[in-house]
Amino acid sequence: MIWRRTVLVLGAGASAEFGFPSGFELLRQLTYPSPDTRSNPVLTRLADCGYDPSTITQFSMALAHSGKTSVDAFLEHRPDFLEVGKAAIACALIPCESDDRLFDRSKAAPSWYDYLYDKLNAPPQKFEGNQLSVITFNYYRSLEHYLTTALVNSYRISRDEAADLVRRFTPILHVHGELAPYARLDSPGRPYDPSANGATVRLAAESIRIIHETEAGDAFRVAIERLGAAERILFLGFGYHPTNLARLRVRDLPRVPVWGTSRGLRKAEWTSVKEMFENHIELDPGGCEILPYLPDTVMLDK
Repeated sequence: MIWRRTVLVLGAGASAEFGFPSGFELLRQLTYPSPDTRSNPVLTRLADCGYDPSTITQFSMALAHSGKTSVDAFLEHRPDFLEVGKAAIACALIPCESDDRLFDRSKAAPSWYDYLYDKLNAPPQKFEGNQLSVITFNYYRSLEHYLTTALVNSYRISRDEAADLVRRFTPILHVHGELAPYARLDSPGRPYDPSANGATVRLAAESIRIIHETEAGDAFRVAIERLGAAERILFLGFGYHPTNLARLRVRDLPRVPVWGTSRGLRKAEWTSVKEMFENHIELDPGGCEILPYLPDTVMLDK
């Protein structure tokens, strides 16, 4: 079990091994090879869901020429494309929701989700002893689905019981919203499923938040509270965008151990990240994947 109050802060890189795109890869899917719905499969899917093809083309063209490196950064300043943009995100990401990718046993090594679950693993009556919370900048619900499914199959409990354990004792906060709430049988939401149609895309799009929207600000306030109560903090698969770090108020983090992965960071960016944290972060010097970084750096159950 995880006995110390631990907060994981996840960026897009945290879900890459499960088939989800990075921020720039998502932008590329919505603009390449063409903004034309006849040649771009994601935009074709969006049009099939009932969205106007001319609006889709205008959105894709503007996104491609905006100079932005993520779709949400673009939408923050283009509220005229908010509805179609959120739906486009949903059309690209929903098909990535695959159990086979989360529980792929053809790989020679476990995933970092496997590693985390091994550290959390406890019978249902003791699971509440875990001291973990997660702040994610991703719309993906892969972690909550993985943990719920693992508990169901480990202890032969119902999916509702498992989902409730995850929700209460390893809470996952999506600061930018999610692809619809992860559904229990007795509550509204959407199950973890790759089917993208008009109904599921609209449901997912309604739950995505762009930062200028009021609810997104509320989510960051909760995130700051969680970080302030932590005994250790880990940034995993994170891009360290200055705006995101400022919104998390990383300069005000408690003086507890803070670690972070650094895959893809250039030397100048490394220096800049350290400065934004006022040197209060230990970045992975090897630039490796989340595994083996986690066990090499900090044993989560200690």
